[in-house]
Formats: sequence, structure tokens, C-alpha cells
Amino acid sequence: GEMKTAIGARRLLLGLVAAALAHEPAVYPPLDAAPANVSCPAAGCSYAAGSLAGLRDRAVKSVAVAFHGQFLMGRAPTKRADAILPATWLDASASRTFDVAYDAFITTSTQQREQTPCSLTDGVKLCDALHATGGFRYAACETRPYNGSSYIYWAHAMGLPWRDSARWSLYPHRVLSDFSTIERALQLVKAHEERSGCTYDLIAVTRIDVFFYFLATIPPKGQPLGAWFENVRKARVVGRRSAHKPMWEDRFIIGESAAMMSMRTICINFLKNFVRLGNLSYPEAQVYLHFADVLSLKHGRRGKDNRPPFESYATISGFRQNKNKFKRWFIEPPLDIGVGAKWRREPAAIAAPVPQPTS
Repeated sequence: GEMKTAIGARRLLLGLVAAALAHEPAVYPPLDAAPANVSCPAAGCSYAAGSLAGLRDRAVKSVAVAFHGQFLMGRAPTKRADAILPATWLDASASRTFDVAYDAFITTSTQQREQTPCSLTDGVKLCDALHATGGFRYAACETRPYNGSSYIYWAHAMGLPWRDSARWSLYPHRVLSDFSTIERALQLVKAHEERSGCTYDLIAVTRIDVFFYFLATIPPKGQPLGAWFENVRKARVVGRRSAHKPMWEDRFIIGESAAMMSMRTICINFLKNFVRLGNLSYPEAQVYLHFADVLSLKHGRRGKDNRPPFESYATISGFRQNKNKFKRWFIEPPLDIGVGAKWRREPAAIAAPVPQPTS
């Protein structure tokens, strides 16, 4: 009885903290500062390639593709965007078919791989490849130094544990790290919309590797391929994986502009949804709850969402999950965050202090 009371009190406390954080602006770690012990970090920069004025062209439909992820792992554009997603949009309300123009926005770190900070990402080359090889009308690229400790302290300041409660538990700070790149990529989209005075017809959120190597669209049953976008628009956001499990496909999401732009708050609401999920940080579940709230969906086993699932629109084939993130000791926590002594494999190895995140 005392144990249940303690657990209930802890959940209540976390719920109150989450409710408070839901009304506060996100506090980001100092992402522009590279770790002090790294000798060759690249400076973060912004780049652009292609036409700035294309979004004003109302003779075509415009789709923004926001790429996220801290590490590109050597992946690069391999084909045109209109060879992956449909090149035309059959608009029933206008009784005509529009050509589709794609713009790319990406925010990533200055290093290709997490463990090798000197494997640098060439932002100019990346933007040029998105424009030339990827066929994007316009491409905006942002790179920033990566400091993993900043995300650790950020998660700790939010009140998140070192690992979540799943059987194959994840590190919440790693999910926050990825989600922060989603927010920043969508900020690039928003800035371009404000410059142009126009909004995108649809926005997609995905990763470089998924989009160019594993993604394929599925033609609408009994309809021409050009009807694909109209079906997406009717669904508002495509991504639900199952009617019975709170899961949303987080590797490729596409939907109406306003709903997709709401993902700029996904870090602010992370703790609240973490508690609602029973102390889970799975991206698929976090994204599900986010859109369940945004789209006013009924969720849970008794809830019903009769829209077609993700598998009716697209497939991601050949993708292999990175199992390293499930290894218990893949990351050693610093001792000065309070939980380090419990989770460290080598408690005597005290990490160098890292400044607390600042607003």
C-alpha cells in the first residue's frame, strides 16, 4: 500500500511539473558550443541553394520536406524528390492537375557520426546536392556543433530520468536531441514562408536516409497516382501505424501545413507526454500523442480512427533499426546529475563538468 502511494505521489508530481512546463517556452541547451575536449569541430553555418521566389508561384503546388537528425552517417541525395513522391497533384476542387515543386530544409550537426566529431558535414555540398541531385526547387541547410552533454543536462533539468521504463529502454535525452532538429528544421520552413508571404500546401518531416534510400509511395487504390496528395490532404496528417496501439510513423510524416508546424512544440510537450505514456520516450508514441491532441483524435484501445493507416500511403522497406541504442551501457551518464552513480558502469570515472543549459 505504501509503495502504491509513493508511486501515485511521484506520478502526480511529474504530472504537475509537466503541466507547468506545457505553458513555458522551451529552454534549449547551448547548441552552438562544441565540447571542450574536441579539437576539430566545425563552425555551424547556414547555406541555401536554388530559387527563393518559387513559393509565390501559385501555378504549381508546393511541398516542403523538412529533414531532421543529428548525424547524416554519410547519406546524401541519390535521386529526385519527384521520383520518390508524386510529381503531379490532381486537385478535385480545382478540376485540374498541378505540377508539384519540392523545397528542402535540413538542420543537422557539423559531424557525420556521433563518435567521430572530425568527420565533418559539408553544408554547401549538401545544399547543392539537394538542389541538383534531389531536384529541390530551393534548399536551406543549417549545421551546428553537436554537444551530447548539453542534451543530457537539458533532459535532467526537465525532470526526465536517465532511461525510460520500456523493456528495451531508451535515453530520453537522445530522443530530445532528435526532436530538437525537427523543431529547427520546421523553423527554417516557417522563416521561408514568412519571407515569401505564402504557405506550403503540404509539409513532410523525414530523414535523409529514409527519404532517399527506403521510402516509396503507394498509388491510391482505384485512383491515379496524382490523387495521392489529395488523399493526404483529406487525412490532414499521414502517419498512424495501428488503430489499436498509440504508434505513429516517425520516420516519414506528411500533412497539412498548420498541423505539421505544430511539431515545433514537440520538445515543450515532451515531459507531459512522457508521463502520459507511463514514462516512455519512444518517438513513435510521443509523435502519436502529439497528433492525437492536435487532430483531436480518440486514442487508446477503445478509441477509433477510421482514416487509412500509414501503410495505405507509403512504405519504408529495407530499413534496419540501430540496436546500439538498446544497450544499457552505450552512454555513461555524468555523476553530477544525481542518477549517475546508479547508472554508470565505472562510477569512479567522473566526467568533466558541463555547464547547465541556459535560456
